[in-house]
Amino acid sequence: MKCIVRPYFGEGALRFAAKFRWKMKYGGNMRGFFLVTLPRFGNDLLEIYSFRMLNKRYYRLYPPLIVGVAKGYDEAVNTARRIVEETWRSTGGFDVKGYIMSVRGPEASE
Repeated sequence: MKCIVRPYFGEGALRFAAKFRWKMKYGGNMRGFFLVTLPRFGNDLLEIYSFRMLNKRYYRLYPPLIVGVAKGYDEAVNTARRIVEETWRSTGGFDVKGYIMSVRGPEASE
């Protein structure tokens, strides 16, 4: 999996940050967790995936870039909203990828 250096964490996922980093490095599943990623294709701002989905063969071969972690789908939506609002306030535009790469650091493969 690929993740930015300092991903966004939802309130419920924040206390599981160390566990998330361990699971990223050594593999495994985190039931009930969702990941906010940069879009792979098209003009979307962000995409939301279940952590379990990334165990599928396709996502192991072509991993999305993870920018946020949330516990539950609703928290994932709120985390994505927070990222887009922060991008808008800081840049006045919607270049989410450019903003994240400049502020949160480049990607780090694990």
